[in-house]
Amino acid sequence: QYYDTVKNHFHLQKNDDNLELIITKPVGRDGKTSIASVEDFDRIYGANYWKEQPAKYTEVTKTTPLKNAMNQHQIQMWITGRRRSQGGDRSFMDVLEFEPYKTMIDDNHANNVDADDNDPFHPSKGRWKLNPLAYWNYQQVWAYIRQYNIPYNPLYDRGYTSLGDVMTTNLPQAASANGENFVGVDADALERSGRFVGLNRTECGLHAHIEKITRQKQEALERGDEWSVPTLICLKCVDLTVETFEKMVTNPSLIPSSTMEGQPTELLLIEFYSPYCGGCQQFAPTLDRLADHISEEMPQVRVARFDITEHDIPLVDGKDMFEVEVTPTLYRVRYEPSFRVERYESDHGYDRILEWVRKG
Repeated sequence: QYYDTVKNHFHLQKNDDNLELIITKPVGRDGKTSIASVEDFDRIYGANYWKEQPAKYTEVTKTTPLKNAMNQHQIQMWITGRRRSQGGDRSFMDVLEFEPYKTMIDDNHANNVDADDNDPFHPSKGRWKLNPLAYWNYQQVWAYIRQYNIPYNPLYDRGYTSLGDVMTTNLPQAASANGENFVGVDADALERSGRFVGLNRTECGLHAHIEKITRQKQEALERGDEWSVPTLICLKCVDLTVETFEKMVTNPSLIPSSTMEGQPTELLLIEFYSPYCGGCQQFAPTLDRLADHISEEMPQVRVARFDITEHDIPLVDGKDMFEVEVTPTLYRVRYEPSFRVERYESDHGYDRILEWVRKG
């Protein structure tokens, strides 16, 4: 029904050659076969796949189907509605971006295009992404919609501010309706606050995130632009470095703390994060509150964090003990009766994490 509204508004006929509407469907485990129904999806992946494996759920329902469609139609540029004001990884995006091919799906597409080694932006090496709203904020978007009478999804009139899958779309943290009722609060901060509530979900996987931030930093420095690192406050956290990581993880008594002097350490809580990651930015106040609570209630527990943006996680006793695919990721290290590393697998709610630490 909403598609018909859009077509009627722009005077587009059903068989108009200027518009081809393609609705993608989730893909099976082969990454190619479309899944026709919700029942078939649940049979293949399980009804709770969106909650149990949110990053992989996004891959099979959104990322891979989109890439398949763009490859099939030989798309060299696509247009998004993303904005810097939405935060997270989007905070540093440009109006025009070039995305190098990385996945096997994209590699297969690249093999069908004649390469040009002298052109770094040749279609064989990637595709362009245009973000025309990059520097707009939430209020500007709605001002434009109202000024030009642009049709919009009626769910916005019911208070929703960001729409996605049924399971991952909730009302925002404060009441709102089409950009008008954000009184005394930051509309951009609240816009996506109703999405992925209670899930350990980030904008993208670890490796894609790091590659993107590294590329953007290099491009900014080459242009002579200032590059700043977002500050995620955690007053009672200790920031581990490549140089201190192994010795403090294996001997946490070396971790300085004004409230834990003389207390034997039984457990170390570690967050692996990136200050550029939207999920980490959203989780930062929770971690700060947790660290403060833990320092007062559990002096035998220490809290630390490690920024993975530009550094690999160091080995411990020559072993790769910490596996991180998305950020933020939490681990606890137990020292009695023996050294043991455990990853946190539940949602990033304050009470749930605190209970997990207490049981440690």
